[in-house]
Amino acid sequence: MPKKQFYVASIIKYRGIIALMQDFFSDMWENNNKDTKLRHAELGLLLKETGFLRGIGNGR
Repeated sequence: MPKKQFYVASIIKYRGIIALMQDFFSDMWENNNKDTKLRHAELGLLLKETGFLRGIGNGR
């Protein structure tokens, strides 16, 4: 697979994670207290959906 196709496929595969992290960063940037909470459960599900994590809470 050429590099361009690989990068496009990766962005498509991980777009949910990319969007979640962008939302988190934007919220954190606007929050002067810097106590913005990351949506860990949603991130875990997205990571599991992409195959990045095999399971949540498996000690790995």
